[in-house]
Amino acid sequence: MANSVYISLLEEGVNAWNQWRDENKEARPDLRGINLFKKQLQGVNFRDVDLTGAGLEKAELANAVFSMADLTDVRMAGANLSRSI
Repeated sequence: MANSVYISLLEEGVNAWNQWRDENKEARPDLRGINLFKKQLQGVNFRDVDLTGAGLEKAELANAVFSMADLTDVRMAGANLSRSI
């Protein structure tokens, strides 16, 4: 299950999350099973994040970074992934 510390950081918003990621490049956040249904996450940095089993349905993920992320069993139906990498 997703680590509550990482969930709290993400709930602070994309800017706070991305700043923390920039300052903690060695971290591999655990967001397994998190529900981000319809969340506004444009430009979020999910590089090297464990998103196993996460629900990203209908989430706004334009310009998001997913490189090296574990996307096993992630549900993304209806998500906007335009310009994501």
